[in-house]
Amino acid sequence: MLAKIISKSTSMDIALAIIVIDTLIISAAAFTLGIEIFLFSCVTIVIIGLITSLMKMRR
Repeated sequence: MLAKIISKSTSMDIALAIIVIDTLIISAAAFTLGIEIFLFSCVTIVIIGLITSLMKMRR
């Protein structure tokens, strides 16, 4: 929802907005969760961003 608001108010793509928001959250949590969970979370963020971009292109 926040990514949609950001993408409408700026020229930023919604997939990029999702990646930025998720990266900020995961980076903040990296200190408490550890490096292994941080790396898995980064992979998940990238995959979700790519899928979102692909779905948006198909519309």
